[in-house]
Amino acid sequence: MNHYGRQAQQHWTRVAPGRVRELEDAEAFFTDLGEQVEQQIANMWPSIAGPDVPGETVLEKTGRLNAARRQAEEIALSELVWLPQEEIDDLEELRDLWWAETPYLHDVEWMIDQLGVKYRNDELSTYEYQVELAELEHLKGITEHFHLWLEDRKARHEL
Repeated sequence: MNHYGRQAQQHWTRVAPGRVRELEDAEAFFTDLGEQVEQQIANMWPSIAGPDVPGETVLEKTGRLNAARRQAEEIALSELVWLPQEEIDDLEELRDLWWAETPYLHDVEWMIDQLGVKYRNDELSTYEYQVELAELEHLKGITEHFHLWLEDRKARHEL
């Protein structure tokens, strides 16, 4: 299973566990889904990047190609992987689910630091580093948003 398949499996397990349980062969499903995402990205990013720009430096071209790949990746993931979270009626259940599955903010920051160490030690390629950093930054933003939401609810005495 490739990176996109693992990413999809983690996302689906978190936001739609009922759908994952219904899959006859989850490993095969997410392996195939990851390959579909990878193929869609490969087909899409060259057209997003467009032709070479006259006078473009190597650095500018690299930036344009990387941006096109990231945009193609986001499009493919949004079309094939990201799902809306299943409805959770009970606010208490939502809070328990969040605390059970989400690391603390300081844990996310530590993971970001460790990722930087791996990158500086040449244990990760630039692409791997950028992908994992984007995921961790996204998780950090969600975690910060949840804590603000929770504090607001506590202030209103809703929790």
